[in-house]
Amino acid sequence: MTRAQENGALICHIQIAKAATNSMRRILANNVPEAALKISTLKLRSQDGLGVTTRSGVPEIEALIDDIRQKEHQLAAVSVMVPVGLHEHVERPVTYVSIMRDPMKRCLSAINFVYARRDKHPAAEHFASLNYSPAQLIEAQELLFINDQVRMLSGTEQKQITRTHLEEAKLNIDKHFKFIGVSEAPEQCWRRLETLFGWKTDPTLVLNKGTYDPSLSFTARDLEALRSANSFDQQLYDWVISDYLPRRHDITLSRQTC
Repeated sequence: MTRAQENGALICHIQIAKAATNSMRRILANNVPEAALKISTLKLRSQDGLGVTTRSGVPEIEALIDDIRQKEHQLAAVSVMVPVGLHEHVERPVTYVSIMRDPMKRCLSAINFVYARRDKHPAAEHFASLNYSPAQLIEAQELLFINDQVRMLSGTEQKQITRTHLEEAKLNIDKHFKFIGVSEAPEQCWRRLETLFGWKTDPTLVLNKGTYDPSLSFTARDLEALRSANSFDQQLYDWVISDYLPRRHDITLSRQTC
């Protein structure tokens, strides 16, 4: 029995794409009995141009929530790529955990991931039609590359992220999250998870930097488009490092560390 189970809370890992998601899944699988763990690989990310949330009425998401609701008293933890909101749909208290990543690195890693698997990845044809260009992907309103970490942590479906959403994400983190870490400092994150939940973690778990194909390059326009489109993500990431982690978890990180 984990400490979270002792407190009666259902742990919900919010999967943020290309931000140590596989590492967190492994930690959960290594510490939570299989019958008490639900890991969803559903990656339904947009509907009618908006993001998908627990309130969107999308059949696949409703089915996922239904399944969790039916099993909520047997489950100890779930892991989903759905924005914050599960606590509105279950009887038990929910405590969230997640890992963020430097916005520029996360976006470039996501594009590289598809490019490196361009012979089989389902998004490859679409990305190729946009020349794997961040600027063109942003112009096409690919939400993964537009302040998506704020979207996931604020629980909004909106395409256009505002300062209000940024503040909602901060409020959610302070109110509903047991822990938010950053993937660039994995050792500190894993140690804190050990303390908070009594989990054992593997010190060899590190951020998978991937293999960047030298034939994939980005222009100055691409990089500037990413910086501009992820300005609120960057502000949230900086807040986690400079305010949340030192204040809540006594973790001090420098920008050089991250």
